[in-house]
Amino acid sequence: MQRTQRLTLLSALTAAALAGVAATAGAQQEPYPQKPPAPVETGAVDSTKHVMPPAAGKPADTALSRQPGVNPAAAPAPTGDLLDLNTATKEQLEAVPDIGTAYADKIIKGRPYARTDELVSKKILPNGVFAKVKDKLVVQQK
Repeated sequence: MQRTQRLTLLSALTAAALAGVAATAGAQQEPYPQKPPAPVETGAVDSTKHVMPPAAGKPADTALSRQPGVNPAAAPAPTGDLLDLNTATKEQLEAVPDIGTAYADKIIKGRPYARTDELVSKKILPNGVFAKVKDKLVVQQK
């Protein structure tokens, strides 16, 4: 194949590819189709671990209420509650994912805190661990 023939063929392929890109750029398509949310039954636990209120006249049907010998009213508080850095016990801090005994001890020794980001500025937690737990922690102002 001669050089001029190769250049002509390359030009034709490039023009065809650009025409295909231009044609698809005008189409209004989402890059990833969205799944419709699954229906949540009332009284069930949804994906965010919140208990949906039961429909009027229907008792709540939760996993806890179906287990024999388990009182749903005596269930532990949801883990979505915020934990105050200045008043939390060592056991409460250790219950937070990614905070073990060593980090819990360092958090307690570094008290008092005015803001949660002081865990990083005081070098109590590394940035990666703080990024994972910051949404579970709070500092109550008196």
